[in-house]
Amino acid sequence: MADARLRELTRQERADLDVQVRLLRERVRSGELSEARLNAFAALGHAAAAHALGREPPPCGDVAKALALLDVEASQALLEAAVWCTENLAAGSEFEAGRLLRPEVLAPSRHPWEDQDLSALAREVVSRRRASLQERGGWIDGAQPVALPGRLLVYGPDYSLFDGLTESLTDGFFDVYDCPPWATWVQAKRELMRESEPDGPFLVAWVPPALTDTVADAARGEAGDSLDWLDELL
Repeated sequence: MADARLRELTRQERADLDVQVRLLRERVRSGELSEARLNAFAALGHAAAAHALGREPPPCGDVAKALALLDVEASQALLEAAVWCTENLAAGSEFEAGRLLRPEVLAPSRHPWEDQDLSALAREVVSRRRASLQERGGWIDGAQPVALPGRLLVYGPDYSLFDGLTESLTDGFFDVYDCPPWATWVQAKRELMRESEPDGPFLVAWVPPALTDTVADAARGEAGDSLDWLDELL
């Protein structure tokens, strides 16, 4: 049965989508694009990738408003974080997220709680993740992060109580310092709109949709106010 969304497309849009689907399938057949990478884009709502796999695209998310608080470079970093995490989480369960999303290949040289230059640490991880994605799997150009599922989380090391509560509540997604795994990091900011002081520095991370409820529960239980959803700071 035809996809309801596909029926809503104009004739030209449908033709363009068909071309994209054929190109993606050809890239997979030729080995230029891995099936795992195609699956990751499909899971993140890329319509052509989903149809190339014979699936209906999942419901769109909306991180556009939250992205408005970040720098321009954050859009690409967010998309790369989402693709990397989605692809690697497919290798295990959500209970293994803490391990799967802290690979040595992406590890920062220092932990955020011991270094106030979070921007340098975030750039370090973004650069390593980008290189890892370029080395294997291929890429789909033109994808936009504004409709990604999941949510953007803000982590403020200065607010953490370092008590390990969020680590235990999330089976290790957070570490003992309330820090999200480095594969999820998007960008660091010196200041964000918060009601309390002092302000910054902050680390912004992408939380996969399967983990947002667990992370939300942990953030509510964390007494140090080190964790916020970026869209709730607007």
